[in-house]
Amino acid sequence: MTEDAPDAGFRPYLNVVPLLNGAFAGLWTDLAEYDTRARHLKDFEVLLGSALRRQPCEYDSYGKAKGRNGNKTPLPPLPDDDDQYVPSDIFRAWIVVYEEILREAGSVCGGPPVPLEEAE
Repeated sequence: MTEDAPDAGFRPYLNVVPLLNGAFAGLWTDLAEYDTRARHLKDFEVLLGSALRRQPCEYDSYGKAKGRNGNKTPLPPLPDDDDQYVPSDIFRAWIVVYEEILREAGSVCGGPPVPLEEAE
């Protein structure tokens, strides 16, 4: 094998799970403390992307939140200014979207959410 040939068996691993768990809990703390600056959601989304096979925006849950896939009430985009505050209901809704993405990716509870009528 030459130095420039990729190792077919090499699969890099980033141990982002502890960071992701802490950051997700941090979003709820930020919400409880009314520190709903856009930077918290944006930073979490970057970290989330490093833990998934695809970027968060490529998941159906994200598309639904943005008004694609039949959702008639899309979430507003996050402000460009990282220090701008996001209304708490919108901040909370983005946290739920990130949780849905984790479920869709199979990272939480082993898979996508089960509709309530099927869970009973």
